[in-house]
This record gives sequence, C-alpha cells and structure tokens, in this order.
Amino acid sequence: YMDVKTGDWYAEAVRATLASGLFYGTSDTTFTPDGKMTRGMLAAVLGRMAGAKTIAYKYSRFLDLDMDAYYAEYVVWADKTGIMSGIGRQLFAPDEPVTREQLCAVMVRYYAWAGKALPQTQPLKTFADEADISAWAASDVDLAQQAGFISGRGENCFAPRAYATRTEVATILAKVQNSIS
Repeated sequence: YMDVKTGDWYAEAVRATLASGLFYGTSDTTFTPDGKMTRGMLAAVLGRMAGAKTIAYKYSRFLDLDMDAYYAEYVVWADKTGIMSGIGRQLFAPDEPVTREQLCAVMVRYYAWAGKALPQTQPLKTFADEADISAWAASDVDLAQQAGFISGRGENCFAPRAYATRTEVATILAKVQNSIS
C-alpha cells in the first residue's frame, strides 16, 4: 500500500494484520492509516480474528444493518457473543466511528469471550484527561492500557472520545493475536 511506508510506527502491525486476513485495504493501493475505524469494520476484523463461522448469522435484530454489507454477519456474531452491542432502539450504527474508550471495552469483552486472561505488561498509568473517560469505560481503559494494547496520544492524554484509527486497531489486534495464540 502506498500509504504504509517501512519505518512508519504502525507498518509492521498493518502488514501482520493484512497477512493474516484480518484487515483489507480501502482500495487496491491504499490502507488509509488515519481513517476512522467504524463499528462495522471492528466487528468484521474481530470476527475474522475469532474465526467466526458466519453462516449461522444471517438474521439481525438491528434495523440499520444491511445484511448484504461485508460486515453484516460479523455484526450479528459480535452481538450474539456479547463482544459488541447496539446503541439502542434496535440500531447498531455500523458506519459510526469507534471511540478509543469503546475500543478498550470491546477488547476486554473479546478476551472474556475467548476465555483468556488479559496480560498485565504495563504499570497502571494515570492520564491527564482521566476525568474525561466515561465511568462505564474506566476499568476497561485501565485493563487495556495495562495489557499494553493502547496508550496515550501525547502530552499524557488518553483522548477517550477521539475516534480510533485503522492503524491503532491494527496495532492492537497484532498484539492481541500474539498474546492469545
């Protein structure tokens, strides 16, 4: 991909997740490293990582889920497993970007679903914007940070409501693959 260069901080993780079939480019020549990770994309990459047999997931309770979309069966899988859920009123919002705190919560649920203990490789860090982390996500952010999957975005800030990028998710999934296998 023209937009992933050797030496980029995310290059190895992107290559690893592409090689394992978790991610695909946004075109034949681009990965879109700083592109926002959507809820549908996240369900798809997690389902691929889990080896989900999507044949069993043909029907959805979500009114906004087009069952012809590439991620549709993975969304149903993620919902049925409890790894991801809807946003209320029978909606999933598959095209909405995932925030960094939401990503942490999903990854903690993925580990629980997989029956694996989260590694603790990093000391707990207090971020300057700790008060901005939603109460429902605070422990998941701590667990994901201690597992070494996610860190701040500079100036000791976590940026909990900032959108997760495709490279951030690829980096996390490369680490998760290594720790689960």
